[in-house]
Amino acid sequence: MIKPILVIHKTFITSMVLLAAVHANETPVFTSPSSVEGTMIENELPDTSFFRLESVDNFFTPYNEWKASINKEHNLHFGGDYQTLYQNANPSLTDKEAFSGVFRIYGTYKAYNADSANSGSLIFKVENRHTFGNHLDAQNYGFSAGYYGITGALFGDYTQHDGWGLTNLFWKQYLNEGQTTFQVGILDPTDYLGVYGLINPMTAFSNLAFLSDQSMFLPNQGLGLAAASMLDENFYVIAGINDANADAQELGFDTFFEDNKYFTSIEIGWTTGQDRIYFENIHLTLWHVDEHSKFNASPEGWGANFSAAWFVDDTWMPFLRAGYSEDGAALMQKNISAGVGYYVNQTRDLFGFGLNWADPSDDSLKDQTTAEMFYRVQLAQSIAITPSIQYFKDPAFFPAESSMWLFGLRTRFTF
Repeated sequence: MIKPILVIHKTFITSMVLLAAVHANETPVFTSPSSVEGTMIENELPDTSFFRLESVDNFFTPYNEWKASINKEHNLHFGGDYQTLYQNANPSLTDKEAFSGVFRIYGTYKAYNADSANSGSLIFKVENRHTFGNHLDAQNYGFSAGYYGITGALFGDYTQHDGWGLTNLFWKQYLNEGQTTFQVGILDPTDYLGVYGLINPMTAFSNLAFLSDQSMFLPNQGLGLAAASMLDENFYVIAGINDANADAQELGFDTFFEDNKYFTSIEIGWTTGQDRIYFENIHLTLWHVDEHSKFNASPEGWGANFSAAWFVDDTWMPFLRAGYSEDGAALMQKNISAGVGYYVNQTRDLFGFGLNWADPSDDSLKDQTTAEMFYRVQLAQSIAITPSIQYFKDPAFFPAESSMWLFGLRTRFTF
């Protein structure tokens, strides 16, 4: 649990802390920058970029004030976003490019003990994931182009229900004066497991190698329960159980209660303090998944993952992450990533660079090296563009080539 931040300054330092913390009017949370709570906090940060479009911020001021009044009067905090990701690989096994979009509506309704540290909230998120025209979807583009991996995390294509999926609908209860949480319902494990400050694929890296660890099997969003607690001032623990057959386009009651195939995990971590839990953080995650076949089929497997990230001078965030999996339950058997994020000249503009080496779980594929570099330009509080370059050495699905390049452009609009 992260303690409430008592004073909000429109300065760079506070802005960066708020990427994973909460402002004074929110209950303490134990969650990631990519979760519903974390996303809304980042959406509402004041723009401090080099190329600020102040007229855009002024245009949305009445709307943002109206949203704030709804939150104050009815304890309903909501928002949304729309983002696109274009990618083009060279050389490539396919003559197609990738171009995907994601539209999301999300929010929290504090329905119990709203003014208490031990409040309870209903959290929701609905998404529409789609691909434009005859393009490929960005999430799986790498597999078609010759790279073994996910080049555009979360920019997949929902093929049922006109592209709509329910990715969050759960109750979150705070206990022990906000130092413990319990949540049950439709969960996304990446909202609380293996988290660090650059985990959000909508605002930071695009390649899965630098987000959720490739050597960890993670189910899709679906039914599950999780709990987290600070053990003392520095140590914390997170545990969860999720439906291994989860599908965000299905409710999943049949698979969770009848198939009984689960992903279970426990994470133990150390941080300098609750208010820095996902910025100065070292943790070890252990996980197990049952054999399952309905969705993202895989045999039974287990693994261990390590992560260390540190926010230096509230400007630099170097990170080191590594993992191992057994019995082919994850994309990679062995995996190590290192890199850094840098907030440029005390603005919301973000530069990131990461380097990854991975050994595929498929023994017929050779080792693969991945690099990604991006620069996020925050044009306004609600508008950002992020050009990126990914480099692949020895792409596993393209043995005729020793290297590949992938160019990307992500756009993001929040409301």
